[in-house]
Amino acid sequence: MPAYTAALFWKGATRIGAIASMVIGSFTNIFMITFIHAKEAQALGISKAIFGKATLAGFPWTVIDPLIISLPLSAITLVALSLLTQGQDEKVVQKTKALRSSA
Repeated sequence: MPAYTAALFWKGATRIGAIASMVIGSFTNIFMITFIHAKEAQALGISKAIFGKATLAGFPWTVIDPLIISLPLSAITLVALSLLTQGQDEKVVQKTKALRSSA
């Protein structure tokens, strides 16, 4: 969601930031669903099979929706990496323009 929103409203978003944002958000959400959030973790049984516990964390983490954790992490990743890689995308744009003009 942060990558989509940034693509619509922030010209400073970079490709690297968007990809990293989606990866971090997805893996955080999957981890939370599989090992932390009580309803899903108990139903899946993966945490119980590996660690012998239904969930790896206690209250209140077991009742917090995984999106409450993964969405801010995804947004922070997008902003941080987009700001760090701002110049790299501009180089790609310049190379593309040069290739188009020579063709």
